[in-house]
Amino acid sequence: MGCETPYFSGLGNCQKLLSKVVGIGITLKGTTWTDATFIDAASWKTAVSSYTPASRTTIVLPLKVYEKTTDAPGIETSNLAIKDITSNPPPSMVGYIDGSACDYATLHGLAGIKFDVVLFLADGMIVGTRMAAGTIKGFRAIIGTRGDLPNADNAQSSYPVYIFFRDAKEFMNQVFYSPIFTLDDIVDYVPVGLTLVADSTLSASTGVVTLHAYLRGTTAGKTGLILADITVLESNATAPTQTTVVTEVGQGVYTVTINESIGATPSALEAGEWVKVQVALIASTFITYMSNVLLLTAV
Repeated sequence: MGCETPYFSGLGNCQKLLSKVVGIGITLKGTTWTDATFIDAASWKTAVSSYTPASRTTIVLPLKVYEKTTDAPGIETSNLAIKDITSNPPPSMVGYIDGSACDYATLHGLAGIKFDVVLFLADGMIVGTRMAAGTIKGFRAIIGTRGDLPNADNAQSSYPVYIFFRDAKEFMNQVFYSPIFTLDDIVDYVPVGLTLVADSTLSASTGVVTLHAYLRGTTAGKTGLILADITVLESNATAPTQTTVVTEVGQGVYTVTINESIGATPSALEAGEWVKVQVALIASTFITYMSNVLLLTAV
């Protein structure tokens, strides 16, 4: 460990305490902002709901409550009673999302993956960290969720999201901005959640599966979906693999045909091959409804 040459700086006239965290923006690792785009509502709308997958980098979650769970710094005392900080653990927190069990279920797929997390504060501030290149990003973190019984004494803490930040030094380069938009404005940009389930198996002989889409947390079926709205995100079948026919049955139920080898000799998937499908309803250049990702295996 080396010590740098100390230099002093001035003090401002502002005396303002830090406000509480009321929301988090979970961004894909490496997502960066300029000073202008960090406070620009249109940039955030693109990040959370762009119809272009590469531009859709962010999910914003409002919190009901949260707890700071950062470990205390390591302090050692010498035999002469001199104290020194010998370790500075990175921050951590658990936030309880303002949502439903259906919303929470969609977050389990984030567990164990590195993200960059932007903080939204109660006073309207948004907080990131300044990079050496001058751009701004969220704080690098690992996200965790859990399955558990309902709380007996505090319903506000029903859906915990654990955030384990990776580097305390990023918090020494914090950037605070007060944009014109509010957290609620950004949450309104997040697509309305749909629950997508399979009412049948994916047929290996025909490529047909019956899917049911309904508004998340309700039994109201989402009607009016077309072929472009139901997309194959990933598959181990012969590429390219995609939906080729979507027929609305009614009440949010659709028969969907999925074929592989599109552009050559399209055919149904073979037994054991799988696809991951998602509903993403586009209005203009933004997604207004989005479902969970559903894994289907041909049998």
